[in-house]
Amino acid sequence: MIKKHDLRSAFASLRRAPNYAVTVLLTLSLSLCLLLLVSLLNYQVLVAPLPYPAAQQLRVISGQIERQGRLEVDETFVMPALTKLYQTVLPQDGIGLRALQGYGTVLLQQHAEKPLVTTSYVTADYDGLLAVPMHLGRFFQNNEDLQQQQPVAVLSYQSWQQLYQGRADILSQSLIIQGQMFQIIGVTAKGFIEPKLMSADQSATELWLPFDFNPASTAQRQSWSASRTGYYLLASLPASMQEAALQTQWSDWLATQFRQENAGIAQLQPYSHRLKMQSLQSKVNADSPALSVLLLLAVLALVGITASNLSHLMLARSSKLQPQLAIAAAVGASRSQLFGRILAEQLWLHLTALLLAILLAVALLPWLRFYLTPYIARAAELQLAWPALLLVIGLTLLLALTLTAVILRHCDYRQLAASLQSAGKGSVFALSSQRAATLLAIQAGMATIILVACMQIGLQAIRHLQQPFGFATQHTYLVELQSDAQKARSAAEQQQDLLSIQQHWQQQAAVAKVSLTTASPLHRFGDDQWQTVVALDNAFSAPQRTAGALIDEHFLPLLQIPLLTGRQFSAADIRSAARLVLLNQTLAQRLFPQLPLTAIPGQRLFWLNSPQPQQPYQVIGVIADLTIAGSIEPGRLLLPQPDPQRSMLLLSIRPEHNISKAQLNQWLDEIQPKYAVSSMLTFTQARQQLLHNDLISAVATISLTVLVLLLALLGIYGMLSYQFQLRRHELGIRLAIGAAPSQLWLQLSRPQLMAVTAGAAIGLSLLLLQQWLLPISQLLPELTANAVIMPTGMLCLLTLLSCSSVLWPILRQPPTVALRGASAAYQP
Repeated sequence: MIKKHDLRSAFASLRRAPNYAVTVLLTLSLSLCLLLLVSLLNYQVLVAPLPYPAAQQLRVISGQIERQGRLEVDETFVMPALTKLYQTVLPQDGIGLRALQGYGTVLLQQHAEKPLVTTSYVTADYDGLLAVPMHLGRFFQNNEDLQQQQPVAVLSYQSWQQLYQGRADILSQSLIIQGQMFQIIGVTAKGFIEPKLMSADQSATELWLPFDFNPASTAQRQSWSASRTGYYLLASLPASMQEAALQTQWSDWLATQFRQENAGIAQLQPYSHRLKMQSLQSKVNADSPALSVLLLLAVLALVGITASNLSHLMLARSSKLQPQLAIAAAVGASRSQLFGRILAEQLWLHLTALLLAILLAVALLPWLRFYLTPYIARAAELQLAWPALLLVIGLTLLLALTLTAVILRHCDYRQLAASLQSAGKGSVFALSSQRAATLLAIQAGMATIILVACMQIGLQAIRHLQQPFGFATQHTYLVELQSDAQKARSAAEQQQDLLSIQQHWQQQAAVAKVSLTTASPLHRFGDDQWQTVVALDNAFSAPQRTAGALIDEHFLPLLQIPLLTGRQFSAADIRSAARLVLLNQTLAQRLFPQLPLTAIPGQRLFWLNSPQPQQPYQVIGVIADLTIAGSIEPGRLLLPQPDPQRSMLLLSIRPEHNISKAQLNQWLDEIQPKYAVSSMLTFTQARQQLLHNDLISAVATISLTVLVLLLALLGIYGMLSYQFQLRRHELGIRLAIGAAPSQLWLQLSRPQLMAVTAGAAIGLSLLLLQQWLLPISQLLPELTANAVIMPTGMLCLLTLLSCSSVLWPILRQPPTVALRGASAAYQP
């Protein structure tokens, strides 16, 4: 259908219409670029295989704690069950290739910077399961497996470069961790992609150690009543095995063993320990498929809006080309030959836009990898892939063919051939008002869906960014300490060490207050409270799960948390570990719903984790709830009992001073040189980390909203301009017989506004239907009035502005001008 002459003529014609060509290229290339990027993302998440041998056979096994059939704690294991599964149960069922993995951090105190590095504790078959590529040395071997106590270590390529500047003799070096020397035996390859089992945004492993050296204490490794999170069992299941049957069998064994081992503990009788098994692919991807598909749907809607806009522009463009096409039709060109001529111009535009889109996507891929990695699993692996590229090329060609067909569909071939004899008056590329209204409604509906989704997510993110947290964050630091000799010292000695550090730091001129606590309301990972249980009777017949923290007398004043009633802890309460508690307002009202807050001090409750859980605690006060963005305030229980093994320091620095990690380590050298700062974080930084997702969401949704509004404006304006210019003669006649311009504007604007409103209503109905059919869907937050009203109002306002900008130049002119210019073909 397309001849070389058609291609040359189309190129020359586009060169004479630079404004039209640039408008189409910019609009189309941007949409195709977004489509290519999300297609690559969906390919990576949904289709691309994991970069491990026999990846489809890899399974991740984790534990769950249930209470009377309801999930209490996910992805947690009691340690003896985990090791017994690994050593006995799985081998008996023919699972030979398996590995344990746990996560933690260690302090490299002998290193000049004393860094805290993320650590994975694994058994030897971790290498066999994942085929870990090595840059230097080797990974763990069988003689370094479980219960071999071999002190060896493997560095990641990144930590080798950052901590040791890539020194060539690294395999002759050693690490000292908790007073023990570990020989470095290998460095993983730069391109090794480890599976992130906890979450997409977890930190990459910097150091691998044998599983024997995981941070669980000796008591925890033997206890069937205490579970730990962050531990997993990896296994390769042969294809012949029945996965569902194995999962049921292992889960039943675990539940039975847990019940037998804890038969003498009354508080644990309602609880059960179950097992969960997932494919490595689904475990790594987690919720990423839903998010990537949502992005794809949003971009497809953008492409639909773009296609609608282009159809209006190209119909207008065809009106301009009508004389050339009329000559061709008059001399005998068939409809298919006209199709080829129009398609040639479409191909120039679409293929050029596709090339620009590919170049732009390649430039944006590093940015996309960086910003999407915390949200979507495997985003760090994004690169150009032929399946996604071929999909976008195919859609581009389909779009070119479709737009060409749309143009010819609205062309009366006979009228086109006859238009040469009538001096080309009028356009044969007319779009009926009913079809125009339908297209306008469809475009408004697609725009409404995207705008409402963006508005809802964006408004929620902005609320989080503006929301106060309910405690002081300025000039406040969270400091964690570690010591190589920590395990060798008793709890009393460690507590005395921390108290001496606290007193020494309090004497520094830059320090306003220092507090010792086991949990901070802001941490590297958000709210750091640990979970515990309280009740109003010592039988714990109605237990209340709550977030607990052990604090001192400086905690509330330092954070400026309001005390609503009662009193706070005194120094004497802290020294004697008095059986007193503070509650936040949420927990107080949950435990004592019939009492006013002022009557709650003096009430009694029982704490399950107490050394003497049958002895009561007295409530002495109620503090205000915190308002940490993005989280529902839990019940909080504050106690005056020190725990040196889990304590951290909160520092309030005077406004005129600054502090650094080096300065803190210098102060430690003066009083307790065996300790070092493992982590130092300002509450401002912690707040920024916590709100990072909201900031990205706000920026992304605002950008997408602006883009959608611009595309909607272009589409609405293009269609109305095209329609009203074709009706210019009619408008001139109506003005000539006395119609008022305002009356004409109102009559002509009303149908357009009704079409946009109908489209918006359809879009809102689809969103409401989605939330009704999928009440547990996490794709969108619950719709609010602002998120519904604002997008609809914006689209209606754009429609009115477009009608005014197109109509008023015609209506304000004398009727003779409109009649005189009506015979000319519409010029876009």
